[in-house]
Amino acid sequence: MLERALELGATDALLTESDWSKALGERVDLVLDTVGAPTFSRAVAALRPGGRLVSVGATAGAEVALDLRDLFFRQISIAGTSMASAQEFADMLRFVSTHEIRPVVGAIYPLDRAEEALEALSANTHFGKIVVSIGGDDGKQTST
Repeated sequence: MLERALELGATDALLTESDWSKALGERVDLVLDTVGAPTFSRAVAALRPGGRLVSVGATAGAEVALDLRDLFFRQISIAGTSMASAQEFADMLRFVSTHEIRPVVGAIYPLDRAEEALEALSANTHFGKIVVSIGGDDGKQTST
């Protein structure tokens, strides 16, 4: 999975449970976190002084502990964001269309196999989106 993220243009790719400090070698300017609780403290620790953590989700847990001294001694910024305004959403769709951005799809399941799709999502061994198709796909795995 890490190799695929790097192939797609990620600067670094880290496993949740790995030693981020050792893997990165130096602190970073920005961490975009979609995981939540399991990665939050590692994300804060990975930031350089003046760095920013942007939380866009909590797929693996929403409650975190935070040592406030990390914020004020290193002047770290933490921002949270979710959905946008209707105009920002329209701008994003236009950007995606103009630049022909396509999501990475890990697997497609027909609607009658939705439970299997949820199990695959829960197993957390996939790379990319898990899609449930109303059109009747056969449950194929894909790498695009």
